[in-house]
Amino acid sequence: MKKKNLVLLLALGLVLSIFMYPRVTNAKKLEVKDMVRKNEANGVMFDIALVNPFLDQPTDEIVFKVWLTTHSGNLIEEIKSEKLAVKINNSGDESKVLNYKIEWIWDRKSSHHPIAYITLKKTDEDGNSLVTDATESIQLIVKNVRDVPSREFTWNEDVALQSVIVD
Repeated sequence: MKKKNLVLLLALGLVLSIFMYPRVTNAKKLEVKDMVRKNEANGVMFDIALVNPFLDQPTDEIVFKVWLTTHSGNLIEEIKSEKLAVKINNSGDESKVLNYKIEWIWDRKSSHHPIAYITLKKTDEDGNSLVTDATESIQLIVKNVRDVPSREFTWNEDVALQSVIVD
């Protein structure tokens, strides 16, 4: 009787593995483009990616990479850290809006096609993680660039959120 149950269990496992295998092997590998959010208004295009899921080394910061495009004016003079805010949306909890200790770091200072990084510590002043298992989304807000009051970029994928939780 035990042998018969063992054979049935092995056969069931084999059948399940046949049906499950294609799903696992066909799973899409996460790419930077999957984390890019876009906004285009008043002659300025923002492409912003949350890059933490792709970093080789752990970091104590939430890191965004920003690609900008314009064909009129100089974006270098217009964009500063003071125009940034990060909103952490938690389930069943009030959202936290942070507009301090956010850094804008230029990687390429080109007036029409600059590239920058935006960084923010993963923890508050008490050392608590800004993003927790209760977090539903992270939103980066860029204010007042080329007469656009607010541009909002939201990430709510589990892989994005898990990459910025402090253990």
